[in-house]
Amino acid sequence: MKNKFLYVCFTLSFLINMALSIHLLKRQPVCEHKHWEDIDRTKDVIPDGKTAILLAKERLDGKWIGEDYPYVYFVFFNEPSYEWIVFFRYRAEDRFYVDGECVVWLRRDNGILNNFCR
Repeated sequence: MKNKFLYVCFTLSFLINMALSIHLLKRQPVCEHKHWEDIDRTKDVIPDGKTAILLAKERLDGKWIGEDYPYVYFVFFNEPSYEWIVFFRYRAEDRFYVDGECVVWLRRDNGILNNFCR
């Protein structure tokens, strides 16, 4: 009798889990929020690399980037993610330091900073 009860509970649990899994897979989310996957290519908040460098410098000023040290900036545009990627590298006396690098990603359509240095 005890085994029968356990089998019935196990079967019911399995069926309920299957029904909930199917419901989650078929259900479409209904929300009014903007998602990161939705890229609006008609907007151009950060039009060029110079603007991306200026915004990244302003955002990181005092946290990682100091005015005392010379930096080299590398910037390029990543088309699939629609982001400007700015590399900051500390440079002193024609040498590059291992720990002196930072990467900043800026979305071109909304200007949000996605990734910044520690």
